[in-house]
Amino acid sequence: FISTEERTPEEMRAELNGTVERSSLGYFRRYLDVVNFLASTSVLLGLLGTVRGMIVAFAQIAEKGLGEPTIVARGISEALITTVTGLSIAVPALAIYAYFDGRATTKAIQFEPYGHLFVDALMRRWGRMKQAA
Repeated sequence: FISTEERTPEEMRAELNGTVERSSLGYFRRYLDVVNFLASTSVLLGLLGTVRGMIVAFAQIAEKGLGEPTIVARGISEALITTVTGLSIAVPALAIYAYFDGRATTKAIQFEPYGHLFVDALMRRWGRMKQAA
């Protein structure tokens, strides 16, 4: 809602143009937050698994000593598997995010002239309504 009181048509046009531009960019980016969240959390979950695996490995060392290398292998294996899993989700997700973020920006820029046409039509109608009143 834009109040027309004490505003010049140029001020209203500028505000409307800004609103249209923000809305179009928001529309094109509406699902990118999910992809960004997936990328961020997968890295953190991979790190969490790495820490857990190392805790298991050190607990095994503390319990059974260093005499048998296979004792720590389970914990290290768990650490590496979770790291690889987290990264194998995060890297493609970040690539997808970067690609679609660029596409969203491009589409918003392509949409901009149509937003200006909409604002122009709205301002003409507002002018006619104001003259009729």
